Order: sequence, then structure tokens, then C-alpha cells
Amino acid sequence: MFLNGDPNLRHSIEGMGQFYRIEFIALIFGLVLFFTNFKSHKIKWLITFWIIFGILPSAITRNGGNHATRLILILPPLVILMAFGLVECFSKLKNLRLLFVFGYLIAFGIGFIYYQHNYWVHNPWSSERWWHSGYKEAIQSIKDIDDNYDRVVISMAGEPAWIFFAGWYEYPPDKWHAEFPVGNDIEVEGFGKISHTGKYYFGPVSEAKGIYGLGDIIDNKTLYLAVAKEIGANLIREPERTPGNLELVKAISYPSGEPAYYLFSGLKND
Repeated sequence: MFLNGDPNLRHSIEGMGQFYRIEFIALIFGLVLFFTNFKSHKIKWLITFWIIFGILPSAITRNGGNHATRLILILPPLVILMAFGLVECFSKLKNLRLLFVFGYLIAFGIGFIYYQHNYWVHNPWSSERWWHSGYKEAIQSIKDIDDNYDRVVISMAGEPAWIFFAGWYEYPPDKWHAEFPVGNDIEVEGFGKISHTGKYYFGPVSEAKGIYGLGDIIDNKTLYLAVAKEIGANLIREPERTPGNLELVKAISYPSGEPAYYLFSGLKND
């Protein structure tokens, strides 16, 4: 909660917890003072029940023990305990109140500035793959030029691409529902059984052919969106390493500048 946060960088900032580190002190004071000084046993049982049973649904799922969105059920009681700890400390310190408030606000402000710096400067790069950066640009690049091609194949080597295509392409919903691609498989030479809707196909090139054999099976009327990891080379810096019999139509990068996706077409005539 206070050091590393959720390992899924869609839910957390790398190197930071879900709370500022100074709030750990507030939570410790809150736990001690709440369960020793607070008079209402019903409220104590409510907070205890809330935390324990708020954790259980997440704990029984895979990787749920550090899954921030599944654990959000326990956020209210944690905030209550932190607030209680701060208020009680403030009321008990008396002569040191100003020092306590000033010190806490300074530490809180440092945590806030550190978070903002990480969020705006480092996070766009460190979380770029978690947020599927590059997919929007890749799909919209396909939309701009696909009138020149009879067939478009979108690789699934990274993850299922259906939702990204449907959303960023703004594919007509009536066509999408009429030819829903999930499970609508067709045998395509060099790819095996892959799903499709219209002239758009979803699946990676077969392992037997591999990306370096792709040029032997697609022509100049076929467009292939490849995941960068399929290539094993940075074609942004070294376009001369483009696999044989393929034309590198466009390279799409992450915010960091590293390659995310490549658009290829074949060289042979249809």
C-alpha cells in the first residue's frame, strides 16, 4: 500500500504505493488509537468486519492480494482510520500541534510533488505497454490506407486485437454484429484458422512460416499489422533489417520511441 503499489501499472505508478508513505504513520496511529480509545464497540466491529471481508473477495482471486481495483472496498475504512489517527494526534499533542501539522503537511507535499513528477514525466513511458499505447495510431493508420488493400491481417501475437480494432477503427456496429469475428474462423494460407469480419482478419502468422517467411505468403494487396516483438529488431532505427519480400509501410512507436507495431505489405504481385 505504501511502497510498490499494484504491479499492474494501469492501477499504480511505478515505484509508488497506493498511498503516500507519510500516510503509513497516520494509519498506524489510527489503528492504535481507534482500537484503544474509541468507545463504540459496534463501530470497532464494523471497521474490523469491513476490512476483513473487503479483502476476502480479492484474496480468493488470482493475484488478487495486490490488485488495487479489487481491494478498493477497503479504501473507506483505511481513510477513516488515517483521519482518526491524525485528529487524535492533533488533539493530544497540544503544545506541539503546529509542529505536527507543519511537519505532516511538508511530508505530504513532498509525496504529492514526487507523485506528480512520476505521473507526468516517467509514467507515460513505464506504463506504455500496460495502456496498449500505439494501438490507436496503428488502427487509424490502417483505416487511412486500407482502401489500397484487398485484405488486412491484424496480428494477435501480443493479445486479442478485436476490441482495439472495433473501437479505434469505428467499425460499423451492424457489420460487426453480423460477422462477429470471435469464433468466426476461416482457414488462411500461412496463418491457419483465424477469425475475420469482412476483409479484416485477426491472427498471427503461423509458427511454421514465421514473420520472416511472411513475404512468401502475402502479396502487395495484403496489409499485415505486426507486433514489434514478432520482428526481434528495431526497424525504426534500422529499416534495412525489414524481413525479405516485405515492404515496411509504417512503424508505430510507443511514447518512449521504442517500436510498438509495424505495418507490412507483400512485394509480390497479386
